[in-house]
Amino acid sequence: MKEKNTSAIGHSLETYYSICKEYEKLWAEFAKACKLSPAECGILFTLREGVDTQAEICEELSMPKQTANSAIKKLEAKELIRLLPSEKDQRTKKICFTKDGELFAEKNIDAINAAEERIWAAMTAEEKEFLIDISRKYNRLFKQELEEFLNHEH
Repeated sequence: MKEKNTSAIGHSLETYYSICKEYEKLWAEFAKACKLSPAECGILFTLREGVDTQAEICEELSMPKQTANSAIKKLEAKELIRLLPSEKDQRTKKICFTKDGELFAEKNIDAINAAEERIWAAMTAEEKEFLIDISRKYNRLFKQELEEFLNHEH
């Protein structure tokens, strides 16, 4: 087992990781309450946003093709979605909500989206701006570090 980092940076980083894990657990709890896997839940959210092919879903969610395919099959079995040939490319399937899927999305996906909007509305303009700015900065710095890591042989 890895030894805990007791430095000030190590402690604050562990706190940050804990917050990220808590956020992920909340979403997993939502998915479980909806009788969905996190992958199925993510797919329904992206469908609600207008993303409607497996390739786009994989890109949007950084999800492996096999995971998406498995989740899509489960959502089809639950009769929440159906696959239709794409008008643009017959080899590509367009993913659509079924009537039951649309009702499910209204009841669950739209409701949790509305809850997030209420949370956002409860924050001050300064808090929202700070959260956005600091998240962008963290992602930018992490991307730089990752690029450095990937450019070195290991």
